[in-house]
Amino acid sequence: MNSCMNACQNTEAIIYSQLILSGYHIAEKLGVPGYASHVTPQGKTSDFAHPFYTSNIDNIGIYNWLTHFCEEQYRWRFTSNYINRWRQQTLELPPISFVGFQPQNQPQMPVLYCYSPSVVPKPSDWSEWAYVTGYWFLDSPSNWQPPQDLVDFLESGEPPIYIGFSSSTNHTQRTIESAVRALAKTGQRFILFAGKNRLENTDLPVEVIREDSVPFDWLFPKVSGVIHQGGAGTMAAA
Repeated sequence: MNSCMNACQNTEAIIYSQLILSGYHIAEKLGVPGYASHVTPQGKTSDFAHPFYTSNIDNIGIYNWLTHFCEEQYRWRFTSNYINRWRQQTLELPPISFVGFQPQNQPQMPVLYCYSPSVVPKPSDWSEWAYVTGYWFLDSPSNWQPPQDLVDFLESGEPPIYIGFSSSTNHTQRTIESAVRALAKTGQRFILFAGKNRLENTDLPVEVIREDSVPFDWLFPKVSGVIHQGGAGTMAAA
């Protein structure tokens, strides 16, 4: 939180993700506009349940709303002690004492939801200060060149299917080997992105090429399908 405070000096506005717990408080201290940004729908709504809660009754409005409320309560209970201590000792701001504090609940606090409204339409009970902006993208490096083996693979047959674990680290070698065996049975061509996982001891069929890092905005227009782990960035690119 101190590193974030140092990085925000002399800024005119702060846009912070839900992972940066100090963003709201730094904006308050510096007296600059603050904008929360989320890659998933975090605000309380009766339209659908919080993503962390699953139930066969999630079409009931009051249940949906309560799942968001409970998640906010849990998150605030888990973080309130050290956030309030930091507010008082470092920022010299009064502690926040009310229950279930969340920046997106503050009056006229702008919240930017950086996903497509075609994927999750804006709920009818969100405030006018909540904006579903569409996905945010990083441009590929201007000097990036694709690996020649990947270019050759793409040009040697029908457009392949991308399958990727992205940066996930909870996929074991056995999982990857099972995926490779399944791919070999389909007769399709695949580009396998294993992220941080190791494939040195895995024999890949000729229909599969392994890559570690390729800009999606270059690659995805050249494939026939995308199978991925569900991360927000990969989903946006797909």
